[in-house]
Amino acid sequence: MWLIMSWKISRKNQKEWRLRPGLDGWKVFFLLPHSNFAHLSEPPLFIFAKGVCSFSRSFRFTIAVHIVELLRIYFFERVCEVIDKIGLGLSASMRQVTLIDSKLLRLIINRLCYQLIENHDEFKESVIIGLQPRGVFLAENIVERLRQIQPKSIIQFGVIDPTFYRDDFRRSDKSLIALPTDIPMSLEGKNIVFIDDVLYTGRTIRAGLEGMLEYGRPASVELLVLIDRRFTRELPIEPKYIGKSVDSYDNQKVKVMWKKDGGEDKVLLLTEN
Repeated sequence: MWLIMSWKISRKNQKEWRLRPGLDGWKVFFLLPHSNFAHLSEPPLFIFAKGVCSFSRSFRFTIAVHIVELLRIYFFERVCEVIDKIGLGLSASMRQVTLIDSKLLRLIINRLCYQLIENHDEFKESVIIGLQPRGVFLAENIVERLRQIQPKSIIQFGVIDPTFYRDDFRRSDKSLIALPTDIPMSLEGKNIVFIDDVLYTGRTIRAGLEGMLEYGRPASVELLVLIDRRFTRELPIEPKYIGKSVDSYDNQKVKVMWKKDGGEDKVLLLTEN
């Protein structure tokens, strides 16, 4: 990698390296190995440092400032690339705070499971429905834990995609991608536990409820969410089971991450600066 300036480098003898100005301007061979350096016995940065020692103190200070700034820019760009790869979608103007770590998340899921058992007993007439896309991860974790607590209970589980039932389906400029819906049982007369990760305006829940009615008329519907963003509702929808309530501003976003999705089990609060 070549940064800002460019130096030509030559070997004075077997024990000493030096730098000299090139005909096409100042050049710096900086930090990262290149095929031109394959034969060198020392890394380029060390060679560069030895060459600069023959210059004045002010010149060396100026070069050092440039190196520090270039390092900062380089490593910041690398961090942003890693963030993009793991799907956080963070920009340079966002800062994050961990609301729930993996240990606390396990405790919350455990608590929610026992609350469900208290109201649904052996789940004979109950069905758990995970809302695509992010609510499915939470629903799967809850179903898995319920089966561990009550191995003899038969937990009926399905997932539903609300894409085509959204009230902004025909207004959105973005291409909406539908995900699979899998409800292998009738919901007629059943007690439904609807699960999503974050409750914000309530519009996604409304869309999911509308789609669910195509599989029968349930006896009751309860809503379980991991994060309840209070004071942001646009529809009269409230959860019965809450992992954690959060008061947030419009410039903030809650991001739930799951190990099954390639991340780490935790919840982040992202804030635009």
